[in-house]
Amino acid sequence: MIFDPGAEGNKLVQYIKEQALNPLAILLTHGHFDHIEAIDDVRNAFGIPCYVHQGDSKCLYDSNHNLGNKWLSEPLVLKRAEHVIEKEESIKIGDFKLEIIHTPGHSRGSVCYFDAETRTLFSGDTLFNRAIGRTDLPTSNESQIYESIVNKLFKLPDDTLVLPGHGPETTILDEKEKNPFLKHLR
Repeated sequence: MIFDPGAEGNKLVQYIKEQALNPLAILLTHGHFDHIEAIDDVRNAFGIPCYVHQGDSKCLYDSNHNLGNKWLSEPLVLKRAEHVIEKEESIKIGDFKLEIIHTPGHSRGSVCYFDAETRTLFSGDTLFNRAIGRTDLPTSNESQIYESIVNKLFKLPDDTLVLPGHGPETTILDEKEKNPFLKHLR
């Protein structure tokens, strides 16, 4: 699985080929430009599908929605996703089984992917090591991100390894105990 292929698609494709990896799909945690720029490079190189939540599906082909119009020198317009996620569910791709957890707050269509077997959460920009995702962007919502974290992510096992979209890894327990953005919820 390739989660959120940001920029430098050619380097990512080259690395995958050098390592003789066999990617099966691209899974997006949300549709902001810094998480999607390399999608078409990867899709074209390996012929694999892309998954995105319906709340962020426009981000792939609309630079206003992916915020590329604000921060990139040219509009970012990509092909539409092959799979649009409509609900929380378990998906199986190859040997991988993942639970899709809808976590609105950073964006309307933010999702996290949880591998129950390895207790690993791919949290995108919902939950970081000692931080949470921005909530000052279009379709962001501060109360929703807190609700997503407390009512969904904090229900996962404490020893769940959290792999965020930016920065170092963490665990659910560490974030419950030490995240300064969540201290008012303790």
